[in-house]
Amino acid sequence: MAGYFILGAIGKAVAVDDFDKWGFALVALLIIAYELRDVFGKRFWQLSFLLVLVGVSSHIYLMIRAADRPFINEGHPSTISYFTDYVLRKQYGNTSFIQRRGSFFGDQMGYHFIRYFGMQWFPQGILAPIVNMGSAMGARI
Repeated sequence: MAGYFILGAIGKAVAVDDFDKWGFALVALLIIAYELRDVFGKRFWQLSFLLVLVGVSSHIYLMIRAADRPFINEGHPSTISYFTDYVLRKQYGNTSFIQRRGSFFGDQMGYHFIRYFGMQWFPQGILAPIVNMGSAMGARI
């Protein structure tokens, strides 16, 4: 806990707001790696590092592609600040977990729940003869 505050003070001194978070995560990962160095072999750590690189490569590719200035470059992550804004999806703003944009009964229950409930428990082949029974009987008369 003290390390978090120390890294926060260092971050303020060098004008990096998230230095406490990144530094704390890095120190925690280094402690875990140090403690588990004998539990897992060298091959495990190499494979772990390779898989992390594969996972991050999709984000790194965005910056390489943006530097080429393609015709369609919506996020334009050509600098580090644009890249972090792109990855953190700042263009969409904050969303509220409390304020609803749609009505509960009309959208959530009516459109989504009832529709999928009907698809799951009453496939089209079962209800079609019952629903169309009146029109079929009327056509015969």
